[in-house]
Amino acid sequence: MFSVAPPLLGRDHLFLVLHRNPNFISTSFRQNHHQISSSSSSSSSLFTVRSSSSVQEIEKPKEKSTEEGERERSSKIFVSVPFPPIRAAKRVVLVRHGQSTWNEEGRIQGSSDFSVLTPKGESQAETSRLMLIDDSFDVCFSSPLNRSKRTAEIIWSARKEEIITDSDLREIDLYSFQGLLKHEGKAKFGAAFHQWQTDAANFNIDGHYPVRELWDRARSCWTKILTHESRSVLVVAHNAVNQALVATAIGLGTEYFRILLQSNCGVSVLDFTPRLEGGSPYICLNRLNQTPNSPIAAGSSGGRKTSNRIILVCHGSSQSGSEGLLKHEGKAKFGAAFHQWQTDAANFNIDGHYPVRELWDCARSYWTKILTHESRSVLVVAHNAVNQALVATAIGLGTEYFRILLQSNCGVSVLDFTPRLEGGSPYICLNRLNQTPNSPIAAGSSGGRKTSNRIILVCHGSSQSGSESTIPCTGDGPMNMLGAIQSQKTAELLLDSKVNSIVSSPKMASAQTADAISRVQEAADCLGADCVPRYVEMKQMQDLDVENILQQSKKASDKFTFQNFLMDATEVPYLRSGWLNGYEDGVMTALWYKSGQAWKSLLEKLSSGSEAGNIVVAVGHPVAHIALMVHCLNLTKEWMGLFHLDAGSISVIDFPDGATGRSDATEVPYLRSGWLNGYEDGVMTALWDKSGQAWKSLLEELCSGSEAGNIVVAVGHPVAHIALMVHCLNLTKEWMGLFHLDAGSISVIDFPDGATGRSVIRCINYTAHLGRWSIPITRSTLDDEEF
Repeated sequence: MFSVAPPLLGRDHLFLVLHRNPNFISTSFRQNHHQISSSSSSSSSLFTVRSSSSVQEIEKPKEKSTEEGERERSSKIFVSVPFPPIRAAKRVVLVRHGQSTWNEEGRIQGSSDFSVLTPKGESQAETSRLMLIDDSFDVCFSSPLNRSKRTAEIIWSARKEEIITDSDLREIDLYSFQGLLKHEGKAKFGAAFHQWQTDAANFNIDGHYPVRELWDRARSCWTKILTHESRSVLVVAHNAVNQALVATAIGLGTEYFRILLQSNCGVSVLDFTPRLEGGSPYICLNRLNQTPNSPIAAGSSGGRKTSNRIILVCHGSSQSGSEGLLKHEGKAKFGAAFHQWQTDAANFNIDGHYPVRELWDCARSYWTKILTHESRSVLVVAHNAVNQALVATAIGLGTEYFRILLQSNCGVSVLDFTPRLEGGSPYICLNRLNQTPNSPIAAGSSGGRKTSNRIILVCHGSSQSGSESTIPCTGDGPMNMLGAIQSQKTAELLLDSKVNSIVSSPKMASAQTADAISRVQEAADCLGADCVPRYVEMKQMQDLDVENILQQSKKASDKFTFQNFLMDATEVPYLRSGWLNGYEDGVMTALWYKSGQAWKSLLEKLSSGSEAGNIVVAVGHPVAHIALMVHCLNLTKEWMGLFHLDAGSISVIDFPDGATGRSDATEVPYLRSGWLNGYEDGVMTALWDKSGQAWKSLLEELCSGSEAGNIVVAVGHPVAHIALMVHCLNLTKEWMGLFHLDAGSISVIDFPDGATGRSVIRCINYTAHLGRWSIPITRSTLDDEEF
C-alpha cells in the first residue's frame, strides 16, 4: 500500500510513486475526483459514529495507537513502499466469492461471518472452477470468512495443496454498519451513511477509517503473496479487499474505492515481472473482473444502477498481432529464458552473462584493432551477430538494435572512415548493408521471422541534372542513358515481387523510374495469352521531393567550401561516401521534417494493403531515402550523415511483425503482459495526447444521448483503449504500462451518476465471449511464450 508522510502545504496534488518507477509522479485531481481530506479539516466534513456492534466479527490485528492513527489519517500524500523483489515471473489471480445470503438480502456484510453461499453462489463458484480448471496454481490464499472459504474450496477442488487462510484478506471492517440493510443504515446513521456512499475514503465510524485500514491490509497481503515460493497464485477474497489489492498493486489510492468493480466470482489477473537489477517488480493489470456471466448485462455498478456506458472493443487479431510468435526447440529446454532471448535480447541473461551486451563490448574493442592497423582497405569475415554489432557500434547504435540490421549468409556490408582535419574520431558512413549473392527482394524471413510486408526504397536513375549540377542530383532533368539502364534493371529485379503500390517524388527522374517499374509489374502476370494486366497503384508524394531543400544550401553550392569540408582539393563527386555532412543544420532540419511526413505516408500506404501482405515501392532522391531509413530506425537527423546511397540503388525494409509492427529490437511481443513498457517516451506522449482527444469525444458522444441512457461502443487498437482507460481514471501516461488488453477483448466503463458523473470500471480485458479463441485467464509461467 502506501505509507504516509506529512502533508505538503500550499499544494493541491497527490504524489504517487509507481512501483515500476523510482521517481515521484505528480497527479493533479480533476474536479470529479474526491480528494482525501486531513483530519484537521472542519468537523462538518467528517462524521464519527460511536456505538458497539452486536454482529460477530473475525479477530482483527492489534490496532495502532490513537496518536499514530490520527497522524496517518491527516495526510494527503501517499508514498508507495516498494514491493519485495521476486526471482521469477509471478501471476496472481484474484477471485471474489460467489453470491452470499446477505448479498441476496442487500445486507451490509463487512467482515462479519454470518452469511453463506446461496445456490446461485455455489453455481458461480463452479463456473469459476471450470474457467480455471486447466491452470496449474502453486498455492491458494483465502479469506477466513465462510463465504470466501467455500468458494475457494469449490475452485481448488481436487488439488492436494492446502488452502492458506489469512485474516488480512477478510472483507472491509465496517463496525456498526455490519448486518444492517441499506435502508436501515440510512435511517439510523443519516449523514454518516451518506458519507460512506459518497466519500468512502474519508468515512469515519467508531473511531476508524475503514477504507484506509483496508488499503493498509492489502499492502500487507501483497508482501506475503510475493514472498511466497510460488509462481502462479490464486487468491479468493471479497469485493472491497480485491479492489484494494488491485489498486495498491498499480499505485492507486483510497479515492479509487468503488471504481475498480469486483462482481461475485469476478476474476482479475495481475502479472509481476522481476527486474534485472532487483528491487520492486514490474506490475501489469492483465484483466479486471472477468465474470461467469456477461459483463454487458444490465445491472448495478458500484451499488448504483447505471444506464450510461462506454464499451471498448479491441479489434480482432491482425496479421501484425499473430506473426512472430513462433516456437523453437530452445523453448522446450530453456522456457522463459529462451523467450526473453527471442523478444528482449538486449537484456537476455544466461549463465550469469548478458550475451548481447558482451558482444557490443567486443565489437567496440575490435574496431580499435581495425582502425589502428596500418591499412586502408580491410576485409572482415565473421558472423551474423558479430557483424550486426560491428555495424551498430560503428554508427553509434546500442544493443536494442540487435536483429534490426540484417546480416544474411555471405551478405556484404561496407563502412567508410574519413579522417577529420582537426583530428579525433573519424567521420563514419555506412556505405551499404547486407549486399547478398542472391536478390534481397526474394521472399524469405527477416530476423528469423517470415515477412510479407515490405517497403522498398528505390533511388531514381542517374539524371542529366545530377551530372551537370554542382549540387548533387538537384534540378528537374530527365534521366540520362545510364539512368534509363539503371531504372530498367531495377524494374527487372522487382519482377517477381507483387508490388501493391508505387509512390515517387514528382521530379522527372523519379517519375520516369517509377513508370519503368510500373510497366514491368503490370506486364509480369501477362507473359502468356488471355491474361488481364495486374493494376499497380501509382502516386506522387510531394514529401519525397527534397531537391529544393538541398538547393537552399550555401555551403554545398560553394565548391570551395564543400571541397574543404570533405578534405578533397578537387570537386567532390556525388557518389562519395559521407557527402551529406556538407550541409548546414537548417537544410538538414527542413529535410528531416519533410522526410518524416513522407515516412508517415509510406507507413499508411503499407497498412492500407491486403491482409496477405503489402509491398510498397518508393522512388526518390538518395538523400530522401537516407532520411527515410533514419526515421525507420527511430533515430534523429544527426544520423543522416552516417548513411550513403548510390543512384539507382535499392534498399529493403521488412516488417515481419506486420505492416504496423515496429522495426526496433526493444519491441515486446504484442500479447505479452506489460508490452507497452517497451516504447519510448515520445511515442507514449503522442499516444497520450491523441487518446485524450478521443476520450473527450467519447464523453461528448455519451452526453449527446437520450436522458434514459446511452451506450457507446468504441472499436480500436488495444493500445488506444489502454490509454482511454487511464484517461478515464484521471491518471497520467506513466500508468499505461500497468494495463494490458488482448485482441478482441471487451472493457466496460459505467457511469452510474449519469453521463457527466464519475466513471466506474466494470471490467477490463474480458475475453470469455471468444470461446475457444479466447486468451486463457492464466497460463503456465514456464512454458507459454506469450507470458
